[in-house]
Amino acid sequence: MFKCDGRYIGTPKDCGSLYRRMNKVFDETIEDIGAERIEKKLFEARRN
Repeated sequence: MFKCDGRYIGTPKDCGSLYRRMNKVFDETIEDIGAERIEKKLFEARRN
């Protein structure tokens, strides 16, 4: 099982879609973006 946000679910892809539903800012799955680009997006979002 894959741990995502404190809950155990099937796969990292499921985790990505879960995050996508929770936060519309991320239109790609978490596994596709990578932590660095996520931080960059958050930084840019705070600036705007």
